[in-house]
Amino acid sequence: MKINRLKIDNFMKLNVDIEMFGKSMIIKGKNSIGKSSFIDSIWYLLTGKKIPDEPIQKGKDSGSIEAVIDRGEDAPLICTRKFRRDGEDTLTVRTEGGAAFSSPQTFLNNLIGQISFDPFEFVNKQPLDQKKEIQKILGVDTTEIERKKKLMLTEKGSLENTLMQLQTEFNKLPEVTEHLERRKMDEVTEKQKSIKDIRDKKEAIKEEIQVCKQQSTDITNNQIFILNQRTTNLTKIVALEKQIAELNQQNEEGLQKEADNKKNLQMLAEQLDKFNKSYSDIADPDDTEIQTIIEEINKHNERVAQMDQSLALGVKIEAAMKAIETKKSEMEALENDRVKLIQSAKMPIPGLDFGEDNLIFDGLPFTKKQFSTAAMVVIGTQIIIAMNPALRIMRVKDWALLDTETKEKITDLAAEHDFQIFAELVTDDPTIGFEITEQKITEESPEPAS
Repeated sequence: MKINRLKIDNFMKLNVDIEMFGKSMIIKGKNSIGKSSFIDSIWYLLTGKKIPDEPIQKGKDSGSIEAVIDRGEDAPLICTRKFRRDGEDTLTVRTEGGAAFSSPQTFLNNLIGQISFDPFEFVNKQPLDQKKEIQKILGVDTTEIERKKKLMLTEKGSLENTLMQLQTEFNKLPEVTEHLERRKMDEVTEKQKSIKDIRDKKEAIKEEIQVCKQQSTDITNNQIFILNQRTTNLTKIVALEKQIAELNQQNEEGLQKEADNKKNLQMLAEQLDKFNKSYSDIADPDDTEIQTIIEEINKHNERVAQMDQSLALGVKIEAAMKAIETKKSEMEALENDRVKLIQSAKMPIPGLDFGEDNLIFDGLPFTKKQFSTAAMVVIGTQIIIAMNPALRIMRVKDWALLDTETKEKITDLAAEHDFQIFAELVTDDPTIGFEITEQKITEESPEPAS
């Protein structure tokens, strides 16, 4: 289906009635002369989406756009959209014989297809929006698969960081070339106990010596006290004759105690000499050997701990590597699911695929960093054609931005697949106000169609 005739009344600056006969057209003229309005009127008629906020010509209360659409062997369709300044908008689609469709906008939407019919508009979308639009058309939704892939990629990165940390820690440890068992401290326990017994015994003797010294001091002090008492008693004997007998008795007793004390002092002196000799005979124990053994055991056990740490890190490293491999397998499985899902829906053109956040074409991201605008427009044209809409029209508002080679490619594609192009071209030719020319790329200049 293509447009045979277009009649425009009071849409922006236009009042046009033109026969097209399904041919591609170039609308050319100076800026602000109505070229864009002509193409926009077709878009507005078919979609109901107002290009300008106020589509009605100034000074007018209403307007209309009508197109006669050729359907080949079937009767032509007459599409009419009437609109008023108060916002009223009505669409009718009927056959040339007068039969009207009950849901005209739905009917036109199905004719147009799901993709914009301007390749520039598709190319200028964000890469992610381009991808979503194609996926929507094909009924392919890889959102969940890609979400899982991103999550797995994050988890895989975390596992790889953990593996690097474990390997760094492992590489810092000394190399273990033999299997070592921990040594116990039992072999020094007996030696430590023997040294403790000796030291306890010497401490006990030392305490006995202190007791003897204290007793000797006490007896000496007592002896002094007795001597003082004797002196006092002798003085009292001279002074107190009546008490001589009693004092003599006390004196005798004191003498006896003095003798006893001397005897006790002698015994204590002998005992003290004995204790001193016994203490001197006991040599201080040498614990150097024990300290050496303890140091050897500690060094040995430190090596064992390093060996245990190496083994534990080895287990962790192996587990991390297995987890990474598992994550890779899961990501490969997801990618296979994604590929199968895409393969189950036939892509519009060969070489087109889905990337993470964009389309892929021939293995490269479908972006302006990888492709020229001209190349992208040609690819966009191929996509639009491949979607095979019933109404085979295509608008190219930025026709002037394309070089001759690109224009030829688009024109050839349109001719090959029976598409009708509406292109806009700015000209500074003072003799042209607003001209619609049949689109034929030849060496000769195009001839005006009307």
